[in-house]
Amino acid sequence: MRSFSIDKSSDAYKAIVLFVKCLIIAIIPFVFNYCFVSDINSYTRIMLDEMHKDGYIDVLFLGASHTYRSYDVGMIEEETGLNVFNAGTSAQLMQGSYYLLKEVSKTNGVGTVYLDVTYVMQSFKKADKTQTYIIADYLKDRRIKWDYLYDAFGIDGIINGIFPFLHGYTADYKTLKEHIKGTYKNNSYEYVTYDNEAYRGQGFVYSFEAVDEDFVFDEVTYIDPQNPISDFSLKYLDKIITYCRDNNIKLVLVNPPMPDATLSLAKNFQEYVDAINEIAVNNNLEYMDFNLAKEEFLSMERSDYKDCGHLNGVGAGKFSECVCKILAGKERDSFYPTYKQKLDNNSDNTIN
Repeated sequence: MRSFSIDKSSDAYKAIVLFVKCLIIAIIPFVFNYCFVSDINSYTRIMLDEMHKDGYIDVLFLGASHTYRSYDVGMIEEETGLNVFNAGTSAQLMQGSYYLLKEVSKTNGVGTVYLDVTYVMQSFKKADKTQTYIIADYLKDRRIKWDYLYDAFGIDGIINGIFPFLHGYTADYKTLKEHIKGTYKNNSYEYVTYDNEAYRGQGFVYSFEAVDEDFVFDEVTYIDPQNPISDFSLKYLDKIITYCRDNNIKLVLVNPPMPDATLSLAKNFQEYVDAINEIAVNNNLEYMDFNLAKEEFLSMERSDYKDCGHLNGVGAGKFSECVCKILAGKERDSFYPTYKQKLDNNSDNTIN
């Protein structure tokens, strides 16, 4: 029998060893991510997977949790016949909205964007890791993903993009087990369905909670009357405006309704309204603030909210009915010019 020997000093052997080492190093992050990144309960993971499977989007709702809890996509589609999608993510900053818009428009094509400009998220002065990685982890366009991460955090962002287990996920014994299951791979809604809320598809989350008479509205994000919108938010709002103009996308600035108690505690809400309105006028955009809605168009109550700032499922239904009317070309003159007039004529019952 002939025996074979390996010449470990040969260039071929050294090349094979180097290749194997590089392969192992390349595989390590995938193994760690698969075993230890506990994204089982991520709304964004499921939402973006659905978005990539959807067709041309007539109307895209874009923003933070005020977005994904406010627009009942199923209701709006049924009443308007349009293909709509809710790309809201938790605490989405204007920077995240910009890169999400690029991902959705390049993947599906978009006709109109309803951009959430709720004041709470516009006070941030720089990128936030949690808000950024919630989105970036699930972007499929590699160029947009890496541009976003580098824009937000430089090389550190790129490293976190390769190793998601670095940015705060908590793995438990169920992680690997659930990752193997078909329900995880198929983005089953069972992972994002709870006693108090349920994911209803295409980005919309329905909440069953409602504040009661004893609930205290004490969550406050103060509005600086001199700088109601941070330079950071303005920078990416301008990028969104330019992107929409260059790509023939209609852009509408929107504020979904919030409790009057919360807006009153924030102080200077009118200064914020004036700042957004000035941006809209200067860029020939439509701005609709549903916190200024007239009573015959939209009248909210304490029971329509789940907490200090978000609509519950019932409130989202009322709000979405108004959105349907607007998409149908009706009820466009249904807002007071100032928040004071709205409070005087159509205050909800959250202010004690």
